[in-house]
Amino acid sequence: MSRSPHTAPPRSSRSIPSGGVQVPLVAVLVIGIGLFAIGVGVGRSIAVRDAGSSGGSPVVAASGNAEAEPTPVVTEPAPITSTPAAPSFAFDPPELDFGIVGPKDELTASFRVVNTGVEPLRVLAMKPSCSCTTLENLAGVVLEPGKSRTLTAIVDPRDYPGEKITTIRFLFAGHDPVDYSIRSVVMRAVVTDPPYLSALEQSSGRYEVSSADGTPFRILGVNGERPAHADDFDPDRDDARNRYLLAWDVTGYDPTTCRDEQGRPMPKWWAIETDHPDAPVIDLRMRHQPCTALELPRAGRQWLIDTTRTLLGVMEPGSSREFSVEAKWLPRARVASAFAITRVEAVSDDFTAELVDTIDGEASQTCRVRVTVDPDHRGLVYGDVRFFSRVPGQSQAVTVIARVPRPGEERGR
Repeated sequence: MSRSPHTAPPRSSRSIPSGGVQVPLVAVLVIGIGLFAIGVGVGRSIAVRDAGSSGGSPVVAASGNAEAEPTPVVTEPAPITSTPAAPSFAFDPPELDFGIVGPKDELTASFRVVNTGVEPLRVLAMKPSCSCTTLENLAGVVLEPGKSRTLTAIVDPRDYPGEKITTIRFLFAGHDPVDYSIRSVVMRAVVTDPPYLSALEQSSGRYEVSSADGTPFRILGVNGERPAHADDFDPDRDDARNRYLLAWDVTGYDPTTCRDEQGRPMPKWWAIETDHPDAPVIDLRMRHQPCTALELPRAGRQWLIDTTRTLLGVMEPGSSREFSVEAKWLPRARVASAFAITRVEAVSDDFTAELVDTIDGEASQTCRVRVTVDPDHRGLVYGDVRFFSRVPGQSQAVTVIARVPRPGEERGR
């Protein structure tokens, strides 16, 4: 007999054998639903699942008073983390702290680099953060386990009052870079309060000048002129004091040309001459926009001198003194050597300037300059030394401040 493919009897007429009695499929479904409802009412449930495609008998799982099979809990595996290896080196002492120092002090101290590991330790590189710090370079040195190397650091705190933090960056094989700190607090023998003058919102004001140790002294001049005392002190009649109240005023400078009636530019640094043996000349930063704004790299200049002024102390007429600055190549510099400093020029009638030597570094150039005071000059020495690079039009100025004693004045240091 032939069969029609893909055909099935209608659901309404399908029946299953049950003890020889034909029971309609609909009746079976109704009875099943009733039993299921009863089972739910007494806290039992029945689940039916297909035993497979082979047509096997249905499998019934009962639940209720019996303990249900727990649902498996999927636990995500913990992320794999790596604990960084402990440093296999140490510094002894952990940092250098010179405490309170003078602006002209030469600071010298030693510390040890120790290999605390069980393997040899190679120093790949080391570099101070400032040219004011010099010490032996250990690049390429290998320290055996338990061994150490002593380094002696020589630090020039430079004549900028306040806290100074210099770092020496070490790079050891297998480790991230680490900085070793050298701290000091530079305090002048004569200090000012406030430490700078601000003409941003006012054109005049007052400030105090005092000796740090209470020693009496005299103020010989401010910006090359007689000091403007803001109280009843009379320098011709009164004894020396350890504290003075002075007045400052920039109303005599044209805010557009930044010059006074004599054509003199507004000073970026308020220079004070004293007869204190340890502070012959000090200065305060004068803040005024735009007249005393410091020079920033412009017009494609790719280097910057990190020193804006230098104090040379007491000088004799016609004498010379040298100072050094560091020209740093900025991150955008293409070829550092193409922008090297080639000459300097004095922008002052008080002295002449000469570029004595240059030392090329990895990312900077150290320039040594000689300043020679005019033989006929007396009093405050003040002016700029301008540094020029190979690229035309690229330059930067550093202010030089010193003092040549007038007849009868104390020379100091």
